[in-house]
Amino acid sequence: MADEKTMVMESGTENRKLFWGVMPEGKAYVRETSKGDLTEIMFDAAERETTVTFEPTDDYSLADVADTVEGHADDCFITDFEDALTLWGIPYTRDEKVIPLDA
Repeated sequence: MADEKTMVMESGTENRKLFWGVMPEGKAYVRETSKGDLTEIMFDAAERETTVTFEPTDDYSLADVADTVEGHADDCFITDFEDALTLWGIPYTRDEKVIPLDA
């Protein structure tokens, strides 16, 4: 799976990244990874990764993802894309992985 674009946001010890691109089977994806103090407090995890996959349409595609990220940078989260997909009635899947603090 080749990432088309990546945005890195750092705030103190927190590091968050958004990736988006096309999977080999043609589905679009948006992935958010995070690690640092906020991830530990909010998710009780050392690291967290959430991936949303969907079939792009004329109503919502990776161009819309890029516009959202580039227009909102540090205020953009994976839930923003889930909200947009829900608004447009586009089915999506969500996969979340966490690495526990004691791992």
